[in-house]
Formats: sequence, structure tokens, C-alpha cells
Amino acid sequence: MRRRDAAISPVERSHDAHEVDSLHRGLEIMRGFRPGESTLSCSEIALRMGLRRATTQRLLDTLVAHQLLRQIPGTERYQPDLASLVLGHAYLTSAMIVRLARPAMQSLSAQLGTCVVLTMRERLHMLCLDLCGQRNPAIPYQLMSVGASLPMTLTAAGRAWLWTQSGAAQGEVIQRAKAEGGEEGARSIPGVYRAFQEMEEWGYCINAGEWLRDFTSIATAVTLQQGMTYALSCDLGGVGVQSRLSASEVGTALLATASQIRDAARRIGQ
Repeated sequence: MRRRDAAISPVERSHDAHEVDSLHRGLEIMRGFRPGESTLSCSEIALRMGLRRATTQRLLDTLVAHQLLRQIPGTERYQPDLASLVLGHAYLTSAMIVRLARPAMQSLSAQLGTCVVLTMRERLHMLCLDLCGQRNPAIPYQLMSVGASLPMTLTAAGRAWLWTQSGAAQGEVIQRAKAEGGEEGARSIPGVYRAFQEMEEWGYCINAGEWLRDFTSIATAVTLQQGMTYALSCDLGGVGVQSRLSASEVGTALLATASQIRDAARRIGQ
């Protein structure tokens, strides 16, 4: 039904010999701030990175000096600072996909009366690039906002994106989810294969309560001419959509919106 990419870049690139080691470590520290973890201590970061505390402290001091992190006064805990926001904002304002997708997303949100979300892969997660419409109040803000990181194998968006990838890439993600996600990661895999079947049959997949209890979402993939793939999803939980529209109606509307985004990108050579 949809073209599968022959290959993708590795889910997490190995540490290249030409990389500057301290830069690599500093960037990994910045990646370590996860949703729901607004602060981390030097000891926690050192443990996650497998570094000596003294080395970690020097890296933190450098990040603080450049306003990427700030130390909370009177503690050894750190949180992202203004410069990290500048970097994120620079990406969002220059990301063509966000500008192309927003009108179609707004139209779909108005049509369905729900939240429509655009995400892209970031390692083993899906990163929220934009959302339009009424956000489900039952979902914590840090899990449904621009910049939020959603688990790939547990969400409809992640499963829709993964379906577009090569068999080798799918296998790598699934193995890493099992290895790094513990029991929860292993439990998510049957749902991944079920989503693949739905994508083959319908072009979209459904996730009912597998990620968050009482939360249902439908997702499809949006692959552009230049090869970049995104996921487009609708939140069906908590806003009364299920009582008005069937999953097939929502899925059909979602597919039409994905087609509109691809057409808009094609017109400008994306």
C-alpha cells in the first residue's frame, strides 16, 4: 500500500572516531533530560553516562557556562537553561514540515474536534513537532506538548512510523526495545506486529490503552519525496470523539490529511 524505505540511518549512531569526545558527551547529557525529569543531579548523570563524577562535573560546568544548563541554587541538581530553548525554537521555526502540515492539521482538528499531532523519530522515541486542537486534559502536559518524547513501540505514532522502515531497521528497533525497555518493552512487541497488519490493511493503526490507560489514538505515516518520514496521529480519548465517529471514519480523515501534506510538500519539491 505504501512504499517502504529501503533503509534508514541507524537508530543510534555509534560513536564515530572523528567526533569530538567532549562534545559527544555534552550532547548526550542534554539528551538525558526526559519528560517528567525536570532536574538531574551530577551523580545521576554520571551513572547514566558511565563516567567518573569529576569528568561529569567538568562537562556540566561547561554546559552551564554556555547557558545550556543551569544549576539550581543550593543544590547539585541541574535543569535545561535558555540556550537549549533557543536551539529547539530555531529548529521548529525552520522546519518546513511544520509549516506545510499545520493548515491541514488545523482543518482535521476542527473537523474531528480532537488533538492532531505530528511526530518524527528520535532514537527509540517519537518527538512531537507540532499539535493542533484540544489537548486531552487527562494526559500530563509533558507527554503531549511540542518537544515531548513518546515511546516508539508503545504508541500508534511510533508503530505507524516503524511500519514504513526496512525489515532490518524494524528488527533493530524491536530488539533494542526488548533489551532497553525491560518488561514493558517486551510487552509492547505484539502490539507492534498487530499495528503492522493494520497499516497493511487500512493504512493507519489504532492504539487503545496500551500506552496510557483510557487513551486511544489512531496514526498513519507521512513519507515525503526526499525520504523523510513522519507520523500523524489523532487523540481519541477523553474528548467525546468515539461517541460521534467510528475509528474507520477518523482513519479515513487522517489518511486524507496525510495525503494533503504530501501534496503540499511535493509542490515545493520536498
